[in-house]
Amino acid sequence: MLDALAGVLAILAGFLVVAALVRWALGDAGRRGRPGWAVALLVVAAPVVGWLVWLALRPQPLDAWRREVPNTGHETTGHVALAACLALAWYNTGTTWITQQVLYPLRGFVATYDVPGYQEQYVRLIQMPVVTGFALLLLATALLIWVRPPEVPEWSVWSGAVLEGLAVWSSLTRDIPIQVRMATEGFTPALNAELMGGSWLRTAAITTHALLLAWMARRAMESRGLLRGGTRWGL
Repeated sequence: MLDALAGVLAILAGFLVVAALVRWALGDAGRRGRPGWAVALLVVAAPVVGWLVWLALRPQPLDAWRREVPNTGHETTGHVALAACLALAWYNTGTTWITQQVLYPLRGFVATYDVPGYQEQYVRLIQMPVVTGFALLLLATALLIWVRPPEVPEWSVWSGAVLEGLAVWSSLTRDIPIQVRMATEGFTPALNAELMGGSWLRTAAITTHALLLAWMARRAMESRGLLRGGTRWGL
């Protein structure tokens, strides 16, 4: 069950990343007077090299002389997506720290008892609070890329997507394989120590994304006068 769900999450995350990358390439190329399909093909066919080439060679926007920021028409949707992403990120920060600091260490106390039963129940019960919550965070992150509020810098949203990608990569390549080994080979202190050590990357990535989203939210609220001293909220 967990392996199948991990595969679905990996496919979904990959699809969302490619879709967001194509959308960004089309929009950026259009603003700079270049054929969007060619730029999208470049950055998708060579995700790292192609992106670096386009960033190095892309011309100035056609309307670079204008001072006003164009209205994207997604302000309300963007702020809702930002709020949802912020809430989900901090929820997942809580679950990942509880897993890291509580659930994994406690496994050592059931090592001499019913380890297969514990592992089976763990996989079943963790689906809703952890796996589903993380999947919703991935969807919210992709939506935020799509409808980014104008006050939030583009680099910050993409940085958050990269951090979530690191978390997915850590789960698929390190955490889940060790969980499978525990289910088949049985519990050992060495395997549990490897699991706790390897999951720090996922914990750090999700926590950093939550902090970054808090900064984005503060920036968005400051631009609307919600955090300016004293007149609106009596602070």
